[in-house]
Amino acid sequence: MASGDAQKVWFPELIAMVRQAGDAAMSMDTLLRLRDRLHTTLQTIRDTRQILPAMLWCPHCQSRHRAAPPSVSVRATILALGRYTRETASDSFSPRI
Repeated sequence: MASGDAQKVWFPELIAMVRQAGDAAMSMDTLLRLRDRLHTTLQTIRDTRQILPAMLWCPHCQSRHRAAPPSVSVRATILALGRYTRETASDSFSPRI
C-alpha cells in the first residue's frame, strides 16, 4: 500500500469519473447517482487493493483501533465537481432541484 492510501478518498479513477460526469446543469437525481457510483467505486478500489482504514489512538482505552472507512458524501461530490471539472470559480456549480 502506498503511503497515505489509508486516508485517501480521491483516487485517479474517481477523479476521472467526476471529470467525465461534470455538468453545470446536473439535476439532483443525477448528482445522487454520481455520488452512489463514486462511493461504490471507492469501496471496490479499497477492497481490491486491500487498503485498510488508518489506525487511531484511543486515549480512553489506551489502544489503537481502525478508523471508520472513508465514504463519499453528497457534499464531497459537489466540492469535487467544483474542483475537478472545467468550471471556473465564477461559474459556480449548483445542482438543479
